[in-house]
Amino acid sequence: MRIFLSIVERCLDTHHFMGYVPKFPGAHSQGTTLDELNRNLEEVIEMLLEDAGPRFESDVPGIFRSMAQPAFVFDGRNILDHRKLFEIGFNVYPLGKPCMTHFE
Repeated sequence: MRIFLSIVERCLDTHHFMGYVPKFPGAHSQGTTLDELNRNLEEVIEMLLEDAGPRFESDVPGIFRSMAQPAFVFDGRNILDHRKLFEIGFNVYPLGKPCMTHFE
């Protein structure tokens, strides 16, 4: 059994619980009780593990060509493939990591 940290908040208006798992972008859910929220988050994690995590499926080179140059990516969650973006031509600014730029 694998254990993942989840962050849980409670809405003051509805008293529902909302949670997300920082290790899995897109892994968030809600529930009227903590037990319901926990079950929902477990289902989301199972689906993400089955899918083998996030994929780079967009036409990133096409997006890059259509942007004004120089083009920048700011990755505040560090979930993108920085090396691939840099190789395409982006100047990459990840949070808490060294920047990858094409500037001299």
